[in-house]
Amino acid sequence: MRLIRQLLAAARQRLEDAAREVRIRALAASVDVEKAAGRHDLAREAWQALCDEINQRSPEQVARMERRLRKAS
Repeated sequence: MRLIRQLLAAARQRLEDAAREVRIRALAASVDVEKAAGRHDLAREAWQALCDEINQRSPEQVARMERRLRKAS
């Protein structure tokens, strides 16, 4: 039973991490759009939201990203 709970928790974390990465990409695009349109206040707000979202990455997500970077090197 404990193994099932651990597997479910890991799967839930993966889904949350995937959703966060989608939000990060959308926010990054929003920063670019707002900057290109000259809306610097909105670009700054989007940048802050992007930073906040990045800082909320789980330790597991960061570890996966670092492993991928090491493989690519």
